[in-house]
Amino acid sequence: MTRQIAEENAIPSGWRTTTSGAVIWIFFSIVGISIRIFFLAIVYIWSSLRPNKQWTYEQALRTWFMGTVFGVITDIGWMQSTNLNSGKLGRRWVIINPASPGAYQGPLSHDVVKPQRIGATWYPEPLPRQYGERGLNKGEDGTQPQGLVALYFHGGSFMWMSGRPDESEVPANLLNTRLGPGAHSLWVQYRLSGDKNDPTPWPGPFQDALTAYLYLTNELHVPPYRIVVGGDSSGGTLAIGLVRYLVEMNQPTPKACLLFSPSVDTTFEADSHDIDRHYNQKTDYIEGRMAAWGYRVFAPPPMRLDGPYLSPSLHPFRTQTAIFVQSGAAEVILDTNVEFAESFRRISGNMVVHWVLRDAPHDVFLSGPFLGWIKGTEEIVEAAEAFLAQL
Repeated sequence: MTRQIAEENAIPSGWRTTTSGAVIWIFFSIVGISIRIFFLAIVYIWSSLRPNKQWTYEQALRTWFMGTVFGVITDIGWMQSTNLNSGKLGRRWVIINPASPGAYQGPLSHDVVKPQRIGATWYPEPLPRQYGERGLNKGEDGTQPQGLVALYFHGGSFMWMSGRPDESEVPANLLNTRLGPGAHSLWVQYRLSGDKNDPTPWPGPFQDALTAYLYLTNELHVPPYRIVVGGDSSGGTLAIGLVRYLVEMNQPTPKACLLFSPSVDTTFEADSHDIDRHYNQKTDYIEGRMAAWGYRVFAPPPMRLDGPYLSPSLHPFRTQTAIFVQSGAAEVILDTNVEFAESFRRISGNMVVHWVLRDAPHDVFLSGPFLGWIKGTEEIVEAAEAFLAQL
């Protein structure tokens, strides 16, 4: 089935979502998880009893643990709240003001949700503000070409994550090493739809994606052909949505778009029953309740889920931006990723590469270090590097 409207009752409710109820539930969950992980620590000694026989012992335990923790988070309805404080980041943290109102047209124009200031983190260090003044083809020494600049959007179901080092430094640094000499990346802390203090539904995160892109091109004078946009999971929705918007507005598009386990068909991903019935459910940590909750707060009814920005797989378009799609062979959104790549490939002039990491669950690019898939994360960035080398 394909879902047109988000599930009305997807937002967690009940006694477990109260402060005292959450404390009680977390306590009993810790007890239950401790008992189950002791049992699984024995069971998973035998590879034939793991969800995937090719997984290592560590991968099996860690993937189960992540899925279980996400289940508890969904039970209590915990949502993250972000702020614009730099913390310990110093100069690596930048606050970006919105562009002029006229920049946000069509789907990004909204009567209630307006562009706001956002924050972002530079890896490994800030891009020099005179970047565009040194000449487009030479670096500071006059001989080395300037590096690429990655504009990156983290995943997290529009409810969690921030792109800051405590959660993103490993993949950010790995990506930078494969982008070539002088590469920088800017990981955007876009507004979260599930932010408990300032919830920002559609089109807020998409407005923030455009704000960050215009910051690079207009303020730092980075030419679009040196920009690579990217995103994992729900961040992938923003990355390809940004490319679509630039195409629709007849604006220069980036050199490439890197999509890691991207969410590209909300009509499937927002349906809890479809997610839980998928043949890869036992080898992934994503469950239907959590996915449906994320889309319920991001695209509340009566907004349709089958539109071009929420379900780009259903609405391919022509673009000069080369597209790289990475999926895990054991994740629940593998099929929608395949359909996305195939639909975009069918359009004349598009360059699309789909690379699948064998036996991998969802979003190994971002979560690989925790899941015991650090080698998988490295393989992903190597594949992205090979893709960029063709351009």
